[in-house]
Amino acid sequence: MLQVRTFRHLLVEAAARFGDQQFLIDDHALGAVSYADLLRFASGLEAQFNECGIPIGAPVATLFHNCGIAALLFLATLASRRVLVPLNPLSTKYELDYVLDRARCVAVIADPAHAKCNDFGDRRTISVPDHRDYFATRCATPARMTVDLDDPEATDTFVGEVVFTSGSTGRPKGVVLSERSLLADALALGVAYDLRSTDRFLTVCPLFHNSGQVFTTLACALAGGSTVAIKSDIGMLHFWSYVHKYRAHWTLGMTSFLAMLLSGPDAPSSARSMRGVLTGGSAIDGSLVKNFELRFGAPVRTVYGLTETASISTCEFANPSPRSVGSSGRPLPICKVVIDSGAGCPAPFAPPVPRQQGEILISGDNLFEGYVGDAELTRSRKRDGWLHTGDVGYFDANGNLFVVDRIDSMLIVGGENVYPAEVEKLCTFLPGAAQIVLTGVDHPIWGKELVLVYKAGNGATPSVGSWHRILAEQLAAAKIPQRYVSIRDLGLEDFPRKENGKLDRTAVALLLRSQTQDVAGARG
Repeated sequence: MLQVRTFRHLLVEAAARFGDQQFLIDDHALGAVSYADLLRFASGLEAQFNECGIPIGAPVATLFHNCGIAALLFLATLASRRVLVPLNPLSTKYELDYVLDRARCVAVIADPAHAKCNDFGDRRTISVPDHRDYFATRCATPARMTVDLDDPEATDTFVGEVVFTSGSTGRPKGVVLSERSLLADALALGVAYDLRSTDRFLTVCPLFHNSGQVFTTLACALAGGSTVAIKSDIGMLHFWSYVHKYRAHWTLGMTSFLAMLLSGPDAPSSARSMRGVLTGGSAIDGSLVKNFELRFGAPVRTVYGLTETASISTCEFANPSPRSVGSSGRPLPICKVVIDSGAGCPAPFAPPVPRQQGEILISGDNLFEGYVGDAELTRSRKRDGWLHTGDVGYFDANGNLFVVDRIDSMLIVGGENVYPAEVEKLCTFLPGAAQIVLTGVDHPIWGKELVLVYKAGNGATPSVGSWHRILAEQLAAAKIPQRYVSIRDLGLEDFPRKENGKLDRTAVALLLRSQTQDVAGARG
């Protein structure tokens, strides 16, 4: 793994060390892109920014689906010491205006064919309809990027990017990440998984979020490996075909991604080449992990982190020992993770109390700088160097972290706290269920009535009566759903998701509430 201080340093060192080795695989537009090509592209991009009068430190937005140019722009924009603001290509004009104004973007680089909206106001727009031509033009620029580590501007505290991420409510918040936090996280992951220059990475998570940036793009570059970026929906639908085509060793996806693959066809024998499928984004179902590994022969390595921690903070290492299936592994060496049970934040060196639940707090080199334009939110979430994650979890006796659920997902039923993830982890015990989501509707006596919303497996005819009996054997009375509703009854074929692939619980709850009100109105 390269030891570098900045993205600029990374690209210069990678070109010197790996030269003509392939960094990017892009069969559709760019072909094979070497590490030397990556440096040439970044040099040309920097020259273009200078020619356009876009100063160092200025926020520049990019708008692309996963593709080769999107991966190159992530690295090259930061190397040019401009601030990257990656945008979701499915955003409406209303959503784009909010993000662009909030981040004070001065320019947008976009492919018109990728964008749902191409109106960026009076900002400078760099249109990239032809990826191959844009890449060739940038690479042909005679200027060459250099690095001077004695330069006072060559600091790893330089703001690298602003990633907008949606919470459970309200407008998206812009998470400010320094170069140091991004590089520290990627380097720690490279060490944790013994990444090599012979490794190939498959990016199916969105590159407009750090779930697609840090591991399969940045850590890949630090190791001198090769990466391919596939549009998220296509990559997930034809995942095993891409694993076979590119002989991929590593990828990262949400836990729901594993469930989707288990409901699909078998993998080719080449899937055995996989060194690891990293997964996270929610509480982990141990049975799901075991079933996936048994069927596909690809090792699953669970992880936990947030945008505010530049991606990942805990992980199952390459050879987890002892392994606690269903956990999110142990903290990376670059950060501290503790459980605040309500008695105050414990000392970071104090051993955790096994199975003591509380809010997960994180500190370390991968921590974010703050929320753009929101000092009050920054102060409430980042206190005394600790990120208050809003997630509930606990450590087991082996030091592995178990994520229970979001604090704001908690439902109170008759005075009892119910975390949906505790119920949803039992999905594999319910015959015919592809995915389940526990939510609640208001109840005049109990506070909340629990409703299990489900998606049936292909060709399955679920028996909710048998499900109810199974859940009653596994759960306390307050946690057993009172009603069962198919996602199709809510007018959908699949569960709604946020831009980063996570389940949109708020949307499910609103749809259910609307249906309940419609039924009540019809009865009235």
